Amino acid sequence: MEKEKFFVTGATGFIGSQIVKSLLDRGNTVFCLVRGSSDEEARKRLINILSDIPSEKAVNYNNLHVFSGDVTKPDCGLHDRGKLSGITSFIHSAANIDFTESRKGLSSTVNVDGAMHAISLARKCSIPYFFHISTAYVSGKRKGLILESLDEVQGDFNNVYEKSKAMAEVSLSNYAKDNNINLTVLRLGIVVGDSVSGYMPKLNTIYSFLVPLIRIREKADREELKDRYIKIYKDNRVHLPLKVVGYGNARLNLVPVDFVVTSLLALVLLKRKGICFYHIVDANPPSMNNVVQYVSEILNMTGLELVSPEEYLTLPKKGIHKILFKQNSQYMHYTISRALYDRRELTSVLKSELPSWNDKKIYSLLIDFTKKYLHSHSTKTEVCTDRYEDIIHYFQVFLKKRTGQRLIKNLRTFTSHFVIDFTDAPLKPWAITIDQGLLISVSQNGSVQNPHCRYLVTAGAFRDIIEGRMSPQEGFFKGEVDIHGDIRHGLKLASLMEIFFKEYPYREAESKNNN
Repeated sequence: MEKEKFFVTGATGFIGSQIVKSLLDRGNTVFCLVRGSSDEEARKRLINILSDIPSEKAVNYNNLHVFSGDVTKPDCGLHDRGKLSGITSFIHSAANIDFTESRKGLSSTVNVDGAMHAISLARKCSIPYFFHISTAYVSGKRKGLILESLDEVQGDFNNVYEKSKAMAEVSLSNYAKDNNINLTVLRLGIVVGDSVSGYMPKLNTIYSFLVPLIRIREKADREELKDRYIKIYKDNRVHLPLKVVGYGNARLNLVPVDFVVTSLLALVLLKRKGICFYHIVDANPPSMNNVVQYVSEILNMTGLELVSPEEYLTLPKKGIHKILFKQNSQYMHYTISRALYDRRELTSVLKSELPSWNDKKIYSLLIDFTKKYLHSHSTKTEVCTDRYEDIIHYFQVFLKKRTGQRLIKNLRTFTSHFVIDFTDAPLKPWAITIDQGLLISVSQNGSVQNPHCRYLVTAGAFRDIIEGRMSPQEGFFKGEVDIHGDIRHGLKLASLMEIFFKEYPYREAESKNNN
């Protein structure tokens, strides 16, 4: 690959960071837009992220130039465009991937306005080629064959993310046509870790489904599993009666991130004129029947059953079904999708048949990496307690002030003795007792005898939970919260605590000022 100058947005994201690293590895000069208080702070943050990516060789950061900016601002917040001379390709990877309707304003601002600010900046800097990272799911709820063209962006959408990315494609195409800009749109499937190491900085999408299954499997291996609905057979096989939303013949289109990068680099070399669209997807994605079979065999587990969305929504929200409900509901559109994505344009560019990951190996890789991720997040590595003053204050002051009061209104029969232990912070465990709905005691050292359950949580996740930014269930799916002991009791308690955290969110500054 001939050495070039590139400009990349979204460089701190999962896909963007992989793109930046690959470009640097090939000796290119890369200019990145990163949010930060200064260029220096933004550069430091990006290098920290790039350093976490597994690599066989050291990255040469001499060719990396980082500017503090924001795609939501005109010209991406850059005032000195003279520094961007000689750049041949602009790669726009910045995006907001929140699916929730309440965040649609942010999705539009980042995904639509941000894209337009980026391509406008590219035009002003005379950058001839603009590459936009999009999603294959701009096709929304459509079925059948989806072509690599703008004509496929229409119809009903499953969430605000799909809609905002579709709107961005239309706006970019119109702007590129009016301003004679060469626009290449890459529509990605569901991106997972690379096909060699499996590396993923956060556990989301399919990983959120795998986390509770892996934890149940490991608890069974440690003989810690106590649940009358879950059986363990003599051959160590676990029977988990779990219904999973999805159609058996629906296709789950997973794409390793290294294939995304390889495809992008091939398109960069091509330097195709005009406006082009490419589906970066699996050539033969597995059916949901295959996915359930692969996961069940790898984890030595039975009982997973696919059901329709209609049946799934009527299931009693109890136990593991309750904790899985929000996650499954969010992603169910992708486990019932009957869309097939045309790949002829991409095949002609790569000059070979596209690879497929329709086998058990890729799922073994995903599960193995998820296990490593969960293990690494259960090891205490921090050494400075000053960084955790807010957490200490929460227990010692904020929570203790509520002793003798009901945890939540009308809670009168629930009793629990539990422990909260931090996996990545040098803090002693905290023991909490609830009796007949009343908060009785909050004490350090985790001195409760025979607790019903023990929560293992990262400091960052705990802050998000007590401040109302994340529910305990969401922390569980991200691999940042785990439950040891009576799982069923722990799940019920987590639901009650979620109500408590919403009613009494912790605001450190306000709490300290009131004391």
